[in-house]
Amino acid sequence: MKAKKQQNRIIVSFHIGRGGRFYNNGHKSYLGEKTFKDLISMNEDSLYIVNRDEQGRFMRPTLFDGFSNVVSNDDIDGLTGVLDFDGDYDTYIAKYIEYCTDQEIDLIKNSNEWKSSELNEYLELRNETN
Repeated sequence: MKAKKQQNRIIVSFHIGRGGRFYNNGHKSYLGEKTFKDLISMNEDSLYIVNRDEQGRFMRPTLFDGFSNVVSNDDIDGLTGVLDFDGDYDTYIAKYIEYCTDQEIDLIKNSNEWKSSELNEYLELRNETN
């Protein structure tokens, strides 16, 4: 698998759901170096793209779930974005690594997910500066 980069920018993704010792909501886990488009593909059985309004006019494509709730207004062809199915238990995030919190960096470091050489270099550099 090749790292998803744009101009040497690494994109990482997370899932917020239930988990941890007491299976509480808000548990964040690292999914790997996946773009927003990858996250859409992972969840395509739960998503519908709507690109027309009620009058049939073209509009910006919007992602909906099976209950007609807006899941994301982010660019469906973009590299970063958020799929928010319910606000607490099922949220997917793809973002540039430089916007990750210290907690998210720790999740990446401690993850068993495959890490590209670029990501490993970034983690080492960040570790040296802290």
